[in-house]
Amino acid sequence: MATTLLEQRRPSRRLAEPSSARSILLLRDYLDAQCPRIVTLTEMSRVAALSPFHLVRSFRERIGVPPCRYLLRRRVQRAQVLLARGMPISKAAQEAGFSDQSHLARHFKRIVGMTPGQYAKRAIGAR
Repeated sequence: MATTLLEQRRPSRRLAEPSSARSILLLRDYLDAQCPRIVTLTEMSRVAALSPFHLVRSFRERIGVPPCRYLLRRRVQRAQVLLARGMPISKAAQEAGFSDQSHLARHFKRIVGMTPGQYAKRAIGAR
């Protein structure tokens, strides 16, 4: 009985409103285009015309991850493409928007499941 009352009192999670949804999709496209560059939450908020809190919450509901994590994943994806083309790891890190090779390696391994060097060997070997 008590759990039923608690469940009834919780606010329902609903998707972002249509105008928010358009703002979120606009921001996603902007982040894709600005991938290698540092994009602050203030700048994201300005692009989406939403408060920072509402932006993060709506972005997570619509896209599945917070905007900063989305941007990080896009950078890793960009590094993957560059490494598959044979670019050295340090240059790929710089081109993808990471501060240095170790910064790329830390996030790359967590997201992809292997180091950039292992990925590059496999990608080049698969050609």
